Amino acid sequence: MVTSPESALKPHRRGIEAAIILALSFVAIIALHGKMQPTVLGAETGYYQVIAHTSARHERTLLRGFWTTSSHGHYTPLAFTAEFLFAKHVGLRPNWWRNRQLFLGALLIFVFFGLIRAAAEQTGAPPFATALLAAAMTLIFVAQPLMRNLLEWPFHSLQIGWMIFAAATGWALVRLPGSPNKDRLLWLIVLTAYGSMHVLGLGLAVVTGTVAVLSLILIGALTGSFTEFKSHLPTLVATLIFLAVAGSLHTLAMIALNNAPANAGLNAGRLPDWHQLVGLYALLPISIVAGLFGASLDKGVIDGVLHSAWPIGAAVVLTIGLFVVVLAKRSRQICTRPRLAALCLASFSGVMLVTLVAMISMREIREATGAGLFGASLDKGVIDGVLHSAWPIGAAVVLTIGLFVVVLAKRSRQICTRPRLAALCLASFSGVMLVTLVAMISMREIREATGVGLFGYLIRARYVLPLTLSWLGIVLATLMLLSPQRLVFVAIVSSLFAVGAIVGHRSYESHVLARTAPLHGASHIQIWRNLVQIAHEARAANLPIPNIPLQSLSGFSFVDFKFLEPLLHDELHLPENEHDSFLDWTECREHRLAEYLTKCPTLLPTAQLLNVDLPNPNRP
Repeated sequence: MVTSPESALKPHRRGIEAAIILALSFVAIIALHGKMQPTVLGAETGYYQVIAHTSARHERTLLRGFWTTSSHGHYTPLAFTAEFLFAKHVGLRPNWWRNRQLFLGALLIFVFFGLIRAAAEQTGAPPFATALLAAAMTLIFVAQPLMRNLLEWPFHSLQIGWMIFAAATGWALVRLPGSPNKDRLLWLIVLTAYGSMHVLGLGLAVVTGTVAVLSLILIGALTGSFTEFKSHLPTLVATLIFLAVAGSLHTLAMIALNNAPANAGLNAGRLPDWHQLVGLYALLPISIVAGLFGASLDKGVIDGVLHSAWPIGAAVVLTIGLFVVVLAKRSRQICTRPRLAALCLASFSGVMLVTLVAMISMREIREATGAGLFGASLDKGVIDGVLHSAWPIGAAVVLTIGLFVVVLAKRSRQICTRPRLAALCLASFSGVMLVTLVAMISMREIREATGVGLFGYLIRARYVLPLTLSWLGIVLATLMLLSPQRLVFVAIVSSLFAVGAIVGHRSYESHVLARTAPLHGASHIQIWRNLVQIAHEARAANLPIPNIPLQSLSGFSFVDFKFLEPLLHDELHLPENEHDSFLDWTECREHRLAEYLTKCPTLLPTAQLLNVDLPNPNRP
């Protein structure tokens, strides 16, 4: 058998193309977030740093706990062990942490691009249009401020890893109907889906979504609807059984080994009712869009966001204008009454919108309201009320997704085309994953209430960005049903928004981040050097070291300077049996503050960076 030169070169060309896309992914993540400061002493990362500087016995206890307990429902011993070992050997070298986070961010861009382009290719649109759409949508996702927040916290690399596994699973599912190697791809899909459970507990949602898709394909193959899978029934059954069994056993470990007691923190916040949980489906898309601009539902932040979001606003106006122009051009070529009516309504609405914004501008110029353009008080209480009242909208969203999948499945049974089957796979996977994620949120709140209710799931990067992936799959499944010409239009519009997102990202950094950055913009390494200097100054003055509270540094209320003593001990190169004494912060603050401010001059600027309130030392 003779192999044609074209077929022999195709894998080689695909490899070169993948290498170029991966290189561009690194360029994009470095250009957008290369200056971010990793929080090397924050949350679990800081705790791992402390344990790494204690005894070998403490290390063994920690590592054993990764395998014998489930941390708040996350049974991921491999990921936790790898994170601890990285923290132990890298220590407080920020460049290593930054490069690790940027590497994961580049992988996420690469996989997102592959998923979106694979979905767009199902429409038969030109390659340039599919690549443009994939690049634009990926940049819109990565350029948002929430992505920087996720990258800055090293322990959130688990969320990034989960998104990589989930997106890779979706990518493989889109390719499955048209793949010539379905058996091999089926095993790759189930291994990737199950692998997500070893990165984050949310992997359960990936597994349930994958099981739903494989079950749907199996039923279609048995009933004769999906004939191209008829010869792959043994592999379908084997992969489905493997994933169901492995996923179930892992889920049992997540539940049985959970180290959080039932109803932990019950008094910290009321449990959500079913109205709020269903209402999440309505507010999550709004939260995702708000996250693109870094909005934290606060007036002061929103005013800054409005300033930095002007490129997105410009993209909206240009999109409306482009839509009207294209509609007018089509109406000139083929003037039908519906098309002419659409042109009239689009022109009327677009001009009216621009005029209304202009009138708002004139109103603010002539008589400023004092509340700015954003006068709402969207605090936790208001959001909880909105969640409760929005449950009918949430129910409508869930029913719409379900109806979309059912109609798609029915059409696929009637006329089974590969693009339609690929859209069905992605829609089913994303819909089931979304419902599972909300169910997991419900179980988390019932077992250990967070104290802020469901509000936290609408504003925190570690929740909003993973939930975005489910909605992205549903949107892509819809785009896969478009004609090639309409997909080209969507690609052009998306590129306008991508440019706006990049420009807005820079504006956000200069106008919003400069005012809202934690620790007043200081890095964790800078704070740590200040703390070490305070220790030097106290030792030189024969004073106990002030036990400064470090909640703003670590995120945990129990962390203070004394908690980091093992790190300080090794930093000062003290003998093994020599340990510094610490002065209680209340004693220092109330009775000896003037003495410490004089003999430890680094204390005052450090306390200011940490937002530690200090009284006037010269008060009578």
